[in-house]
Amino acid sequence: MERHILRKFYFPYAIDFIKKWKGVKNFGCSWDGFKGTEENRAELEEIKALMPENSSLHKEILQLISREVLKGKKKNETIGYDTLVQWILGFIVEIDQNLAKNRMRASLEIETELVRIKEDILQGKFLNENYLAQFPPVASTSPVRRFALYKLDEDEAFKGVDCDVSLAAIVTYALMHEWLIYPTIQKQKGYARKYEIKNGSGTIYKGDTMTSAEIFFKKYLTCLWFAKFASDASGVSDTSDVSDTSDVSDASDDSDVSDASDKEFQSLFERHGNAIKVPDDKDSKRYGGLKDYLYDQIISNEEFLEIIEGRISKEARAFLDNYHKPGNMIICPKKFNKERAGYQARYDTVDRMLWAIYNYFQTKEKQYLEKLFRKVEGNDLETSIKNFEKWMDEANITKWSDFVGDNLLDDFVEKGTQIPISMKTGKPIEDSEDYDPMPKSLDEFEKFFSNLNQKIKARTKRIYTEIKDDDEKKEDYKLTNESENHCE
Repeated sequence: MERHILRKFYFPYAIDFIKKWKGVKNFGCSWDGFKGTEENRAELEEIKALMPENSSLHKEILQLISREVLKGKKKNETIGYDTLVQWILGFIVEIDQNLAKNRMRASLEIETELVRIKEDILQGKFLNENYLAQFPPVASTSPVRRFALYKLDEDEAFKGVDCDVSLAAIVTYALMHEWLIYPTIQKQKGYARKYEIKNGSGTIYKGDTMTSAEIFFKKYLTCLWFAKFASDASGVSDTSDVSDTSDVSDASDDSDVSDASDKEFQSLFERHGNAIKVPDDKDSKRYGGLKDYLYDQIISNEEFLEIIEGRISKEARAFLDNYHKPGNMIICPKKFNKERAGYQARYDTVDRMLWAIYNYFQTKEKQYLEKLFRKVEGNDLETSIKNFEKWMDEANITKWSDFVGDNLLDDFVEKGTQIPISMKTGKPIEDSEDYDPMPKSLDEFEKFFSNLNQKIKARTKRIYTEIKDDDEKKEDYKLTNESENHCE
């Protein structure tokens, strides 16, 4: 018997078929009350399994049904149940073909760009180069100067850029995570060069740099300077943040400096308690603090750059390049990135992040999520925790090993136990009460940079291999299907 779709009865039923599986309230008629065939039921179960409640796909199908029903009514045609199933299944097939080809879709304004970036990723462009390579080249190849240009946000090449939400990073996340349903790549509202993923569920996902560079680079320079010139070098062990105050009295040491290069390095800064500051003979009013002074001089003063590059270690220099690579980036929901960084981003490290999440999964105690998001409190903290839990739910992550596997974090945990590894020691983190990731000596800084460089590069390769293998499987599947269809 043909079942007509009428706006007062069967059309609401069509909506209910899509919504019912999530327990959404019926429109006055039960599923069991509908006398559809078993084949019809199977088809609709398949449809419903693809569509989370309130998803983009769900809304588009409702629009499709509404449009076709109205079109049929205008033509005075009868719209049968079987026709409805054909519409929806046809729409699903079209979407499935698009996902098989691209794993995602883009808003119209960036569609062409997305195809180009995806090709760059699959060809391994970011295996050896970092994400800055997707932007116009700058004159300098120095990782120290490129880092300063990026952080100062004044050079046109990098202006408004945030690597962990750049197009290449966002597309990489979409290619990595198959739990994303019908993801749309779009620009963040109000930004020309920052992007996000709108999952089919409606949830927005962005990206996070697992270990920041700025605070650790400044602390490292402080450690270098104190180790060489300060009479009380033990003061560097203090974990207070580097001060940006430049209007305090000179507290620098008058130690004899015999080596010319040492003297040059000493002259770049002056002591301010347990930190370094802009020298008094510089126009300190020109700078907002040490950060602005440091970046400005690195960019504009060749001699300053040469002294810095001659003083920092090979591992420190390499980290300024590697920290923009895919291996140092992770997908995340809103209210995750800055909320976990802590004051001046001193807790913005991969080991601190993994330590908190590991302990949360081991104990199921929310105190570890509170420690993860230690920069916020009250309603903001609750929002961060809820967003994290929703992320775990949508990604079907129920235990620690799931989190490690889904995010390809094997290189940052101990083999076997999967306990997070401390970057400053290279050993599993044993402390379950709290963990301070900040290195406190030159030896710890060397281990910190060395471990990060090694593990970021290893994870970058792991990500590329996973994406490439997945893409090749899709190509093989596509060729097999085309061959079978041709034979028919």
